[in-house]
Formats: sequence, C-alpha cells, structure tokens
Amino acid sequence: MEQNAIFLETVWREYREQLLAFIRTKISSPEDAEDILTEVFVKLARQEAVSRTPYSLPNWLYRVSRNSIIDFYRMRRPLESLPEDLIQEQPDPQILTTLSACISPMIHMLPDVYKSPMLLSEIEGKKQKQVAIELGLSLPAVKSRILRGRKKLKALMVSCCTLYQNKSGQIIDYKQISSEFCDKCED
Repeated sequence: MEQNAIFLETVWREYREQLLAFIRTKISSPEDAEDILTEVFVKLARQEAVSRTPYSLPNWLYRVSRNSIIDFYRMRRPLESLPEDLIQEQPDPQILTTLSACISPMIHMLPDVYKSPMLLSEIEGKKQKQVAIELGLSLPAVKSRILRGRKKLKALMVSCCTLYQNKSGQIIDYKQISSEFCDKCED
C-alpha cells in the first residue's frame, strides 16, 4: 500500500504539469481541466490497486486524458443548446400536402415531351429505366427529359407561388400570387 502511494505521488509530481497543460489545450475551464486531471490519476490509482502498472506510463496517461476529455464533452452535449446556424425550420406537412395537389395539374401543362416521362416517374413512381422502356427511349434521353421537366415544373410553381425554403432547400412556406396557373391547382 505504501509503495502505491509513493508511486502515485512520484507520477503526480513528474506528469501533473504536462498533463494539465495538455488538457487545458482542449478544455477552456481551468476547474474542468483540474477535474479531468484528477480523474486520470484516480484511474491510475485503480490500476495500481490491482497491481497493473501500465506498460508505457506516459502513453497510458495521455490516452486516458484524451478519453476523459472526450467523455467530458459527451456528457455535456445534451445540456448545451445548438448553435443558431444549425437550427432550421422544418417543413409543415400541411403546406407540402397543399403544394402536392398542384403538381399533377402543372405536369399536365408541360409539353408532351416532358409530360409523359414526368407522369411516369414522379406521379406513378416508376424508375427511370422502366420509363425508358415504356416510352421506347434511351435511359439518358429519359433522364434528360425528367431533369428538364423538373426545371419547367419549378418555373410553373414559381410563377404561381412564392416559395420559402430553409437552408437545406426544403419548402417551409409559400404565398400564392396572382397567376393564370393557380386556378388549375385548386381543382
């Protein structure tokens, strides 16, 4: 028991300042850094109590310090609020339902070259390869028509409504504006 106390005191004197400096580079609060340092030495005392001195003491001390720092941040995470730039408005399901009712009539307003691929892929949910087979077109042609059809559909939507999006590009609100296309959405 006496040897363990002497060993721990020797290690404390030799490594305390170095470990504390290392911990302070990762932890801003001096009190928290001291707590982590104490925790590291408590773990070392437990190792010594079962007569298992770490093979490479300095490596062990730094590894345990690093793991204790990680644990410190994990324990604090639920208590900290998210930064404002991470908080985003979520789409209202009712808004999406209302706008979805406009999609089909607007797709029917597209030129035939875009309407058929869009109806099959976007409304019927068929894979683009299946759409290509049904329409007798190459897969790249179908992909191109669907892409162009989506752009034209977006242009129709924007001519009917002002769409408000969050930072992820999800529609979170809209405002209907006067347009010849809006009458067709309300059917």
